[in-house]
Amino acid sequence: ELTVADCCYKAALEFQKLGGSKMVKNAKTCFELAGTAYLSSLRSDALGDQRILKRAVACLTKRAEKFDKCVNLLVSRGRTRHALKLLHEQKKYDAALDLVQ
Repeated sequence: ELTVADCCYKAALEFQKLGGSKMVKNAKTCFELAGTAYLSSLRSDALGDQRILKRAVACLTKRAEKFDKCVNLLVSRGRTRHALKLLHEQKKYDAALDLVQ
């Protein structure tokens, strides 16, 4: 999974370099795939690799602009604390309350 994530990440960086509206869309799709693969590679029962977690969150939130998907994936992988932190940073307090209830 990490190899797939790294390949998607590298492809996204290349698409970004090429520019153009279609390439930007392709880059966002690749970043979304990379972020999803990075999160999927993390074990839900342990802290896991913080570097991988940070890259996954950055790919999904900053690069692919898939904030809600990132939060849902974090929760599904047992990373509720990280999801709450993201919601707090984005001032999405109602969503954070929904998550803890």
